[in-house]
Amino acid sequence: MCAVEKIIEIPGSVRFFFSDNNRTRLLEFDKSSVPPPPFEFAEVLQFYQAKRNVTFCKMDLFQFMGDVFQKVWLPALEGAFSPQKVKDLGLEGVGELFNPDSVWGSKYHALYWYFTSTTFGNVQLCVGCYLANIDGVFKICICVYLYNVVEGGGLEGVEDLKLDEFWVQNDADKTEYSLDKTLCPSLGGKDPLDISVLVEKAGQAVQAIREYLESHRDKS
Repeated sequence: MCAVEKIIEIPGSVRFFFSDNNRTRLLEFDKSSVPPPPFEFAEVLQFYQAKRNVTFCKMDLFQFMGDVFQKVWLPALEGAFSPQKVKDLGLEGVGELFNPDSVWGSKYHALYWYFTSTTFGNVQLCVGCYLANIDGVFKICICVYLYNVVEGGGLEGVEDLKLDEFWVQNDADKTEYSLDKTLCPSLGGKDPLDISVLVEKAGQAVQAIREYLESHRDKS
């Protein structure tokens, strides 16, 4: 296994998107389908040039979040879990899991994907990375869900999984565990993003899940 790169450059367009009030303005502008009146040639040209720039920003954000997702979760899951194929997920709205529009338009600019255990055929894991606004600062956060696959291909949440004190269980959804946001890196400043804490904690979480599954082998 090669060493995991733990420093990620933040594209200039992504920094711009999350600075000042640009995020709100760009998301609202992206909803515009036609230029505003009086439809002068120069204004129309500027409008579509701006639409093009928004598209580039959307793709930069998607690539950036995808880079974080892959560098944080794939090394931790390697050997123990395999990514699900789209055709096998059987979920409505699967397009919302991992695509540019989801990253751009969702409240948390999140990416999620499902993985199956290479040892336990009835186990499915969902992992994600997302952005949360904490006291005016956007942070890169990660979360994990554990499920049992039930008859008919549905998923049943596993609620008795216990991770360490760095993982917070969602009171409204006991299957969700999010990394304590005080540990999560922010997008502030001009430095590249250091995801070493995310890589470390994701690895520890997956190891804890593997140990949990082993301890429940006779019960599954």
